[in-house]
Amino acid sequence: MFKKVIIFTLMASLVLPYPIQASEVSFDPDYVISDTDFFNGSALDEQGIQRFLESKNSYLAHWVDSRTRMKPARIIWLAAQDYNISAKVILATLQKEQSLITATERPSDDRFDWAMGYAICDSCSKSDPALQDFKGFFNQVKYGTAILDKYKREIESYGETRSGFAPGVVTTIDGERVTPQNIATAALYTYTPHLHGNKNFFVLWNEWFSFSYPDGTLLQANTGGGVYVIYGNQKRGFESLSALTTRGYKTEKIIQVEPEELSKYATGAQIKYPQYALFEGPDGTRYLFVNETKRKFESAEVFASLGFNPEEVDVLSQEELNTIADGKLITLNDAYPTGALLQNSSTGSVFYVEGSVRQPIIDKSILTARFGNNPRFIAADSDTIKQYVIGAPLKLHDGELVTIDDGSDQAVYVISGGMKRAIVSGSTFEQLGYSWDDILSVPDSVLRLHPTGEVLDLDADTPVELATK
Repeated sequence: MFKKVIIFTLMASLVLPYPIQASEVSFDPDYVISDTDFFNGSALDEQGIQRFLESKNSYLAHWVDSRTRMKPARIIWLAAQDYNISAKVILATLQKEQSLITATERPSDDRFDWAMGYAICDSCSKSDPALQDFKGFFNQVKYGTAILDKYKREIESYGETRSGFAPGVVTTIDGERVTPQNIATAALYTYTPHLHGNKNFFVLWNEWFSFSYPDGTLLQANTGGGVYVIYGNQKRGFESLSALTTRGYKTEKIIQVEPEELSKYATGAQIKYPQYALFEGPDGTRYLFVNETKRKFESAEVFASLGFNPEEVDVLSQEELNTIADGKLITLNDAYPTGALLQNSSTGSVFYVEGSVRQPIIDKSILTARFGNNPRFIAADSDTIKQYVIGAPLKLHDGELVTIDDGSDQAVYVISGGMKRAIVSGSTFEQLGYSWDDILSVPDSVLRLHPTGEVLDLDADTPVELATK
């Protein structure tokens, strides 16, 4: 697999038994945007800005500034380069101030002339001769971007901006106490000293540019700390290594990120217990922890007959047990409550059996990816295997990067929520922190098990349609 591959595809299937619904990200007036995202002149190149404008069907995508003979994408890109302010910040500001990005018809001259809202205020007159040097789309983008960089330099040199905003300094805005937590937030309040304006910026940023890792991605701050799995725009920490590994996650797939990246996600419930942990309640009743539920053993005889070790049972209080949802009762009919690989002694076909359901494993690549190079099989005849209800074929696990082994498609895929998602460039692949060495070659039949999800493109921040395979 060459690093010049044009299209990739990501997929991940989480073993959590229930979906965690994505919650709307709430506005924190103390922390509007990270410094990393704000002060990043290379966040989008000129082509990426143009593609973004086209994706919004924006009038700016085809308009040319008569004064400079340049298109907005170039004007925005030049300002981003000159002052190391993210082009995404400029785009969000143009929308916040004059709704220019989503304008599909030609906006008024006034909206172009004061595109960034720079140099004007509630009590200012736009006809003031002192403001005319800042009039026009090019000047607005140039000076509006330059002042954001200047606010940063003021904080670094004097400890605060000209308006007195600074990280850690309490200020009253619209009757509410606000304490900016970083330079970017202080700069935004200096530019727009109102809560509603910065909330509008925040909403636009999160709608357009706030990237979320695919469901099932493992993240850890590069400064240390716990490991989290991302799901439904939440991060859920693992209380122990066994809680992680028994769910099929691989420690080598943990991606190191800046602490600010983790702070973008709401914190979900801690993943506390290992899969298939054994519990005992105060009354002596025993349970098997399966897919976030506690499955009660019908009797001590069932526990013993299924081969469980009493020394591996953890005693929990009734309060702890009550926090775990009840699952299906385990009886003598549950031959493999913790799952097993059954191989047909006549045909060689392999099934993953858990409870009363058997899932076909259609290719060795799935078997190896999920169970290693030396999986343990239980030989069974056809009649025994047929006793189990046939289920859907077993899919690849979350976080597997895959490509088709015959070279007919240069795409690379990851599994996310059981779907395949495409990464459209090598740049995006590497920005996500994935390793080229982790790409697994699979036949097209394995790829087809996974529905097509939304493409990932960190360069354009625009969803791309991908042909269903």
